[in-house]
Order: sequence, then C-alpha cells, then structure tokens
Amino acid sequence: MDTKNKLADALEQLMETKPLDSIFVTEIARKAQVSKQTFYHHFEDKYALMEFCYERMAIPTFEKMNKYYPFSEGCRDLYKLYHNKETFMRNAFSSKDVNGLTEVMFRHVRQTYRHYLAAQGVKDTGDIAFMLDLFTYGATILTKKWIERGMDTPDDELIRLWLKSLPAPLVPYFK
Repeated sequence: MDTKNKLADALEQLMETKPLDSIFVTEIARKAQVSKQTFYHHFEDKYALMEFCYERMAIPTFEKMNKYYPFSEGCRDLYKLYHNKETFMRNAFSSKDVNGLTEVMFRHVRQTYRHYLAAQGVKDTGDIAFMLDLFTYGATILTKKWIERGMDTPDDELIRLWLKSLPAPLVPYFK
C-alpha cells in the first residue's frame, strides 16, 4: 500500500473515535507507521489528508455522475457511502476549520454540477452559475445537518426533496 493511502487509513481509523480537530499529525503518522516528515512530504496538513480521504471515497461516484450516470442514482450512491462512513463524515463535518469537510464537499459537489451540465451543453455562467452556487451551498449544509442528526431521513426522501428544491431552470438537466 502506498504512503498516502496508509496515512488516509490511519486518519479514518482515528476519526472512528474522535473529531478531526482533536487529532494531531503526530498521531496520524504514528498510526500509519511513518515519520512526521513523511506525512508533510505528502500532505500540507491534516485537513488536506481529510480531503484526500473524502476524494478517494466520493470521486468515483462524482466521476460516474459527470459522464453517464443519472443524477438521482449518483445521489443514492453517495448517501449509501455516507451511511457506510457515517462516523468519519460526522467527525469531519464537526471541524470548525475553514478547510473542513463543509468547504471540501461544497467544492467537489459544485465541480460535479458544473461538469454534469457541461456534458449536456449548458454553460456555467450568469444565472445558471448563481443558481448552482446557491443550490450547492444549501445542499452541502443540509447534508451536514442530516449527517449530524444521525441520517434520520430516508435516502429516497432526501433525493425526492433534493429534486423538488432545484431552481426551475435547472430541473430539465437533473434527473
């Protein structure tokens, strides 16, 4: 296993018992059996490592959504992933750092929306860009609240509400 993935596995294991903001780089390096210098060779800080962890979990689904996958199926896959990684997600979302999961998720989801629309010939400019920014921010914050509450709303209900809350000009593009 390569060092980046060893560090990611170590962080995920540590986050099973405590929030990201309570974990120190020395703990991550020790758990991964590498030096602190090795950690910093691969990652700027623990938040960059947390982003790597999130990416290795979510990027395969985002990539499918960018190419051929129906959006509602992509959401279903992401929610399933979030259920499987519930403690990681909750402990990553609890971060108060500007580089915490809220910002990371916003960037990745927004980029996915941009690519998804581009594949359908829609430009991410003007009103479309504004609606996507607003919608992405709302979807990210509501996902965070859903995870913090213990994922109490069924996934299919979330997807139904998600689709229902799309701005009208975007509805034809998200199925």
